Amino acid sequence: MSDILKHDIKWHSIDIKDVFNITNSTENGLNSKEAQERIEKYGYNRIKPPEKQSEIMRLKHPLPFK
Repeated sequence: MSDILKHDIKWHSIDIKDVFNITNSTENGLNSKEAQERIEKYGYNRIKPPEKQSEIMRLKHPLPFK
């Protein structure tokens, strides 16, 4: 299934067995090979820290946006 279609799925409303089938996973998680393939394809599951706001932008927009 394409990644675009996976974004359209209402994950909360489908059966857990269907989720495992769609994501090629199991209730025990991914095997090592599949996990490595996904790391290579998508990268590590990390969130980038927010960029620091420049001093000039702080003067222009004095309220902190986090």
